[in-house]
Amino acid sequence: MSREDAARRTRLEFGGLQQVKEQCRDVRAVLWLDDAWRDLRFATRMLAKAPAFTTVAVVTLALGIGANTAIFSVVHALILKQLPYAADSDRLVRLFMNTPAADSPEGAPLRLPVIFTAGEMADLQSHARTLAKVGTAGRVLRTLTGGGEAVRLQGERISASVFQMLSARPLRGRPFSRATIFPAPKR
Repeated sequence: MSREDAARRTRLEFGGLQQVKEQCRDVRAVLWLDDAWRDLRFATRMLAKAPAFTTVAVVTLALGIGANTAIFSVVHALILKQLPYAADSDRLVRLFMNTPAADSPEGAPLRLPVIFTAGEMADLQSHARTLAKVGTAGRVLRTLTGGGEAVRLQGERISASVFQMLSARPLRGRPFSRATIFPAPKR
């Protein structure tokens, strides 16, 4: 058999030289690295041929990644991350009272925080089985009058147990307690 006939018969029986090279590459352990390198080179060539498309694609990816990062940062800061002022901040709860539109004075549904009186808080604390501590906080508007024009002030009214619940200390002075607000009568 001539050399040309032997080469032809070998290619028919075993496949062409390129197919054998591909099979050998497939057996190698770093095939994925070689494929990735070839894909990267091909992508670079194709992107270089179309600069307008490349610019639009890069800007779109940058805006998408930036928007995702910004949204996740906000969600993480507001929802996922524990509050910095309490050890067990994931266990803090706040009660709200929902008022349907038919029962509200404005004619729109309302969602207001529940504010307990001192007696209701003491009753809740003594009977609660699922709450370790109970405290109340609520927004307060006051008018400050004096020598000049009256000024409207907004503040927060809280119970003495709120500092303990949040594991916080006041910046100035000492924390207040029920004993400091209502001292025992002197005998």
